[in-house]
Amino acid sequence: MSVIKKALLLSISTVILLVFCMGAFLMPKNAKATEIILPDIENASFEQSEPFGWAITPQDELVQNHGQTTENFYDGLNAYQLSQNQYLVESCAYISIDTDSEYVFGVKYYSLETDNALEFAIQAFDQNGEFLYESESQVNQVEKTNTWQDITVIFQSTENACKIKIKIAVNSIAGTMLIDNVYGHKNFIKMLDGASINLETTASALAEKGQIRYTGKLDKAEYENLLNTRPGASVGFILVPTVYVDSVGEFTFKGFADAGREEVLLVIEVEKWSNLYTADEDGFYNFDCAVNKIDGARLKVDISVRSFIRYYDNGQEKYLYSPYSADLNSRSIYTVALRAKADAETFKTYTKDQQEKINAYIEGREPNIAN
Repeated sequence: MSVIKKALLLSISTVILLVFCMGAFLMPKNAKATEIILPDIENASFEQSEPFGWAITPQDELVQNHGQTTENFYDGLNAYQLSQNQYLVESCAYISIDTDSEYVFGVKYYSLETDNALEFAIQAFDQNGEFLYESESQVNQVEKTNTWQDITVIFQSTENACKIKIKIAVNSIAGTMLIDNVYGHKNFIKMLDGASINLETTASALAEKGQIRYTGKLDKAEYENLLNTRPGASVGFILVPTVYVDSVGEFTFKGFADAGREEVLLVIEVEKWSNLYTADEDGFYNFDCAVNKIDGARLKVDISVRSFIRYYDNGQEKYLYSPYSADLNSRSIYTVALRAKADAETFKTYTKDQQEKINAYIEGREPNIAN
């Protein structure tokens, strides 16, 4: 059995990959993955563990039940444990960033109890350390996870914002919560929101059954700068039915490896850019992946996708991931077709055969199209 076929049988039942200028492989058993901080972010102690560079303040009069733990951790070092209290966790030192740039910041957390809440925000400062603004907070209502989870913030710096501090508020702790590996990187690899479906009605297209495609976007200058400092860097996708993301928690190579489920991941290496001839003018690279042979009940299977950059640091394999949101980066052919039909004005512009194909996707049947 080929690697491609085996990967898809493991991850999406009998779904088969439609290769658009890409290859596919299963992640090797010994693959390593860590969150990174790129060299352009100073004070990169976030790659270590808390509490270095952190102020942790209880927000009530209870006993200060917090401290390092080496019994439970994300990265193999230690984590910071918070118990029976409410806390404000703030970075002490400024972190330098580029102005007019988009960043992703995140933190790993692990809840041993229920009824917790975690709030994550970024505070921006000018070159003199004057406070400018705070990002919109990301708040996760935390239930008992049994796995490490991510909470992330997309942060846009302005022309004056060249320093940031990170703020984490941990509220209503009923038992114990662990936090570890606060990380950040410039957001130069992304997924375009949603997905697209193939509405071609030729005999060859119909033979491929349902087809869904996802698109990534990569800042050209930033990636070329990374290649200069990290020779051998490459780009790809990881895909998996969303139900596995829900159960594993962390949608990364490491998260699935730690859960013993790495075999369900479909990994696609990008070999060519879809906008190769206009990339210089565009200022970015686009790259695609697609899955076909989807029919019957599988039309309603949500597939999660995330793009990544793989690079090597002192011989160690590391990954930089695009932000992931189930609302934006998990789709089924069924949900895309529903949205297409709901847009009545656009739906009227499709041919009758294309409308029939959309209706067939929604109804879970073969399209009735004569060729």
